[in-house]
Amino acid sequence: MVNEAFARQYLADQNPIGATVRIFNVDWRIVGLCHDTKYDKLKAESPATVYCSFRQYPMNRSVAFTVRTSLEPLAVVADVRKAVAALDPAVAVSHLATEDALRDANVSQERLLAMLCGGLAALALLLACIGLYGLMAYHVARRTSEIAIRLAIGAQAGDVAGAIVREALTLAGLGIAAGLPCAFAVAQLIKSQLYGVQPTDPATLAAVILALIVVTLAAAWLPARRATSVNPMVALRSE
Repeated sequence: MVNEAFARQYLADQNPIGATVRIFNVDWRIVGLCHDTKYDKLKAESPATVYCSFRQYPMNRSVAFTVRTSLEPLAVVADVRKAVAALDPAVAVSHLATEDALRDANVSQERLLAMLCGGLAALALLLACIGLYGLMAYHVARRTSEIAIRLAIGAQAGDVAGAIVREALTLAGLGIAAGLPCAFAVAQLIKSQLYGVQPTDPATLAAVILALIVVTLAAAWLPARRATSVNPMVALRSE
């Protein structure tokens, strides 16, 4: 039997069933076609693979068997050992592992790197939010006299605070628009290191954008409300 990758690579122009291929100086007739399966690396493409009967071509190496069950995998270990012993008591069954454990071991380094990068990214986002909040709060605080003058000539506190928030959101929108192309460019650089995750994950990008917008709103609205709640004459006198 051969997998689909083998058929595409070596038998693209013919029906693989019934074809003859020469492997290890032996002619083999293909009797079945199976789906591709990953072996050494999950991120690598499935290699062209040939499956032959162990009785037809025995090899001096260990053999791995896969058992599929609807029960808890580790709960059938004893039954597997009994079934193998019933076939041949001399066969030793060792290195039992679930597919989940094998998969986790295969991507352990990538998972550790992802956790490290995720922690650094969260720290960078936190620092960016703190810096954004400080910048916007300082910007609003410097406009205290302007806010006082507007209130003194009859402007409504909500209108003044709303205008400041709109200006802050405009600045945040420009920053997000400038940052997204950079994020997409960097994502393409790490694309080869990802498995099971899109380099431009919409949920992640949306969460970051939402966090920046919330911080911008808080950084602009809270100082603006505090400034508009002060008596205009007191604010002008302090200037």
